Amino acid sequence: MNFIDETSEDLSALIVRDLGPLPQGVLTNRIVLDWMHYRARLIPCRPRLVVVAPQVAALRDTYPAINQLKAALEVGADVSPWLSERVRKQRSNLTADLMFNDWQISHFHLGRLFERANKIGPRPHGRPLLFAHVKADRAILLDVQPHGSWTMQRILGILRDLSPDDLPELKGILPPGSGSSPTDEQLRNLRQNGYTAPTEISGKVFAAPGLGQSTLHHATRMLVQAHHLAKRLAHLHEALAENRLPWYIQMQLAGRIGLPVRLGLTLDAGCLVVYEKMRGIEFFRLPAFE
Repeated sequence: MNFIDETSEDLSALIVRDLGPLPQGVLTNRIVLDWMHYRARLIPCRPRLVVVAPQVAALRDTYPAINQLKAALEVGADVSPWLSERVRKQRSNLTADLMFNDWQISHFHLGRLFERANKIGPRPHGRPLLFAHVKADRAILLDVQPHGSWTMQRILGILRDLSPDDLPELKGILPPGSGSSPTDEQLRNLRQNGYTAPTEISGKVFAAPGLGQSTLHHATRMLVQAHHLAKRLAHLHEALAENRLPWYIQMQLAGRIGLPVRLGLTLDAGCLVVYEKMRGIEFFRLPAFE
């Protein structure tokens, strides 16, 4: 079956809309990854189940923004106004939030008033931040801590207590209770140099909840996502060329004989979707950015 693949052009258009013109007009893997990180950092607008840690629940009256943010996450509203200027505005900066890259933990400002349509305020220096582990369909509000608590292992301990599946245990890596886990400050230095270190909690050793980062600071989960997209596209090309599509898709394609098969790509609720442009057939949808 003959087809026209316009997914690269469509992906370029999505990236240009967010990051501006491509350097030398060339779409590279690095640019794709930078864009994926930016989109994921913004927290895609999707309804989520929200779990509130006791440490956070105790501060709801002190910081009314906690309830506002919880409600926004539950209905899939835009939560970017609570994100920092650095996270929102440094769009092509891969290192805009290394805690997010490494641990998949986002931080939110707890101001109450909309200074502008896209910014919550006030944000006085030193005001505590809300730290949360946000996934595609759920969010765990973990703790309220001062600005700069980017490698505080206490936050991981709370995640382990609330959602053990999100903090995979590493067995046989370090002797239990060895005391070999780095300090928070040592973790900060390792992270800034592109390393992800396991952490020891209650005598057990755990991997980073977000699968860690590469030596170039890419979140491992984003590298997996980019590889998955390339692999699925290659398989789709083969299936089209060899007429090996599922029968129900072949029936939809045959229903409009004479129209070329045009592969397109779009972003829907944080998910990359590859579809047929002339017939509106969805070929596959990747998991949402997180």
